[in-house]
Amino acid sequence: MKQPKHHQFDTPLTLSHIIEREIATVYFYKKIIIVEAKEGVNLSYKTAFSLLIKVLAMLKNKPWVYISNRKNSYSVTPTDYKYLKHVSTIKGLAVVVSSQTGQINAEIEKSFYNGPYEIFNDLNNAVSWASGILKK
Repeated sequence: MKQPKHHQFDTPLTLSHIIEREIATVYFYKKIIIVEAKEGVNLSYKTAFSLLIKVLAMLKNKPWVYISNRKNSYSVTPTDYKYLKHVSTIKGLAVVVSSQTGQINAEIEKSFYNGPYEIFNDLNNAVSWASGILKK
């Protein structure tokens, strides 16, 4: 499976699966899941629940890190992060932003997530961080 051109990492990762949905594209790199939401959507518990269930079914009981690669403009319902505390296999959440507004929004969202959460300006650094979290 060929990974997208914008997924170039210092850490060698193999893309094993892609889920393409109306709301987002999900890339599976073993235990690192990169989600790229579509332009203009709202990611919430209600709109993304079926996608989350699909991801969890594919990962089974493996620990994993969620990376939100925000290359498109969309909205998030940060109060829905509370549902992630019920997902015992998620070990961290990273957000990749490219603008000051994106940085501010991600900082606000951070207060709604109870776990390792980092904000990055590039996907490669987020993947390196995720790899480190999974080694712990």
